[in-house]
Amino acid sequence: MKYTAFNDSELMQQFSGDKEILLDMICIFQHGLEGLLRPIRESVLREDAGQLMLNAHTFKGVMGNFYAVEAKLLACKLEQRGQQAIFSDTLILLNKLENELQIFLFELITFKRNLITKA
Repeated sequence: MKYTAFNDSELMQQFSGDKEILLDMICIFQHGLEGLLRPIRESVLREDAGQLMLNAHTFKGVMGNFYAVEAKLLACKLEQRGQQAIFSDTLILLNKLENELQIFLFELITFKRNLITKA
């Protein structure tokens, strides 16, 4: 399968093909996603620039670990809005990020299944 929301080749290379560790990382991500996303939502709704910057930066790093370019870019834009204390389009960016995450999660689950069946 061709994945559009992340680069599976880079991800496999990062873990030197170690499927066990990669599967663990995917599970940790799945269980922690809401805990990463909720603070971004809350800081957007409260228009808390400092927290938006911090939480979006953290999320950007996580997305970078998965080579999820579009999600990382959207998190970067949210981080920049926090740095600039600009909230005019943060809800739009947050919605785009959440939509991208739906695609990413679907693909990640498919990737995970493929790893398990090939193990």
